[in-house]
Amino acid sequence: MRFGTLTLPACLLLGLAPVAAQAQTSPHIPALAVGVTAGTFGVGPEVTYRVNRTIGVRAGASFLKASRGIQSDGVQYQGDLKLSSWGMMVDVYPFRGHFRMSAGLRVNQGTRLNMTATPAGPTTIGNTTYTPAQIGNLSGTVRIADVAPVVTIGWAGGLTKGVKFGFDVGAMLSGSPNMREISASNSAITAADVNAQKDKINRELGKVSVYPVVQASLGYAF
Repeated sequence: MRFGTLTLPACLLLGLAPVAAQAQTSPHIPALAVGVTAGTFGVGPEVTYRVNRTIGVRAGASFLKASRGIQSDGVQYQGDLKLSSWGMMVDVYPFRGHFRMSAGLRVNQGTRLNMTATPAGPTTIGNTTYTPAQIGNLSGTVRIADVAPVVTIGWAGGLTKGVKFGFDVGAMLSGSPNMREISASNSAITAADVNAQKDKINRELGKVSVYPVVQASLGYAF
C-alpha cells in the first residue's frame, strides 16, 4: 500500500520517530536513592526506589531518645522516651511530579515511654494518699501498637540524579497509647491502688488516638 510516494513501513517509521526522540530526551528517573530522614519518628536511614513516574516505594528506620517531666493525675513523673521503629511506604505521584500520596505500615515494637515517679510529699495513688516513704518509686511503661498503618502526603525531589529533599506530613493510626505495666517499689501501696493508678493514666492517654507524622528527608538519587 502506498501513501503518495511513501510506502506503509516508511509512514510508520516517520510516525515513531518523534516518540523515539522524546524518549531519548526525557528526564532521567533514578531507580534508587539513599539518605537520612528526621522527624516525629526519630532519625535514621531511608532507601527509596522509584519504579516509574507514578509509583515508588520507601523503606526506613528511625531512632531517638529524649527525656522530660510528665504530670499525670497529680503525680509528677520523669519520662524517658525511646523511639525505635521501621516501616515501608508505597508512594503514588498522581501528577508524575513532586507531589506524592503515601500509605504503608510501621513496626513500633521498640518504641516505649518509661515513666518513673519519686514523690517528695503526700501523693494520691489510685484512691489512697500515701507518704513518700510508703510510695518509694512508682514506675510504668507506655507503649503503642506494635504494627500500625501510616498515611501521608508530601513532596519529593525531581527525576534527576543528585541531592534530593523530601517532606511528608500525615498520621500513624496507632490507636491510643497504653500503659501495659506499672509497679511500686514499696509494698505499702496496695495492688488495687496501683491498678487504679494505671487505669487513670490510660484514661488520659485514651484522649489521643493518632500519632502525628512530620518527616523531612535528605538523600542522593543515583
